[in-house]
Amino acid sequence: MANEIITEEVARKQINPIINEVISKSGDLITELDDMNKLFGIEHNYSNAGVRFNNKINELKNVFNEHGMSLFTRYEPSIGINQFHLIGEAIFDALYARAVESLDAMKAYLEAYSSAIHEMSNIFLNKMIPIAHFIKRRNITLNGFQLTPQEKEKIAQLYIEYQDKADAIWNFSLEDNLVDALIELFKKGECNSYYIKDMLDIEIIPMMNQLGLSNSVDELLTKLRENGYNLNESKEEIVDIPFDFNTGDEQNQGGSQRR
Repeated sequence: MANEIITEEVARKQINPIINEVISKSGDLITELDDMNKLFGIEHNYSNAGVRFNNKINELKNVFNEHGMSLFTRYEPSIGINQFHLIGEAIFDALYARAVESLDAMKAYLEAYSSAIHEMSNIFLNKMIPIAHFIKRRNITLNGFQLTPQEKEKIAQLYIEYQDKADAIWNFSLEDNLVDALIELFKKGECNSYYIKDMLDIEIIPMMNQLGLSNSVDELLTKLRENGYNLNESKEEIVDIPFDFNTGDEQNQGGSQRR
C-alpha cells in the first residue's frame, strides 16, 4: 500500500470485498426464507442489505462527485499525496454498521419463522407422511396449517424490525447522519483528541462546507465538546496514516503517518 497511489479505485478495491460479503450473507438468508415460503406456496420479496449498502455508497459517491470531491480520498497539498479522508471513513463505517444490524435482524426473523415452521412440519409429518418421504419431496407445502396468533405477532414484529434496519441503510443522509457518523468514528479512536482541532480545520470543516453542510458544523462541534473533546489544542505536524477498510485499522508500516 505504501507505494500505491491512493485513488477512488484503490479505495473501492478495499471496500468491495466487504460489501460483497454482506451481499452474499444476506443472499443466503433470503434463499432460506424463500425456501420456507415455498412450503406455504407464497412468494415474498426481501431486501438484500448488501445491495442496499452498495447502492447507497454509489449514490453518495455521485453526491461527492457533484461537489468536485471523492467519497473516500482527497489531495493533501501540504504533503503532495492523495489520502483517505475521515468523512469517507465515517460514512463507510456507519453504513457498514447499519448493514450488519440489518443482517442480525434478518437472522432473528429467520430463526423465529423457521422455529414456527419446524413445529408445524412436525405436526404435518406425524399426521400425513414419513419424514424420509417429506425430506425427499421439498415441493410439499404446508397449506392449511396456520401460525398461532402469538407466532404471527412475533414474526410480524421481527419482520418490521428487519425491514426498518434495511431501510435505515438507504435512508442514511449526509444532512441527518454525517455528524453522528463522525462522532462514532472519533469514539473508536480514529482521530486522536490531541490533533482533532487540526483535522477539523484542515480537513473536516472545509469538506463539510464544500458539501453544502455548513449548517451541520456547529452541531458537530457541540457534540464533540459534549463528548469531552478539547477543540482548543493543536498539533503542528499532521500527515495521514493509510486506512485499511479490511480491518478498520490504520496502517503503520511504510507510507506517511500522523505523529
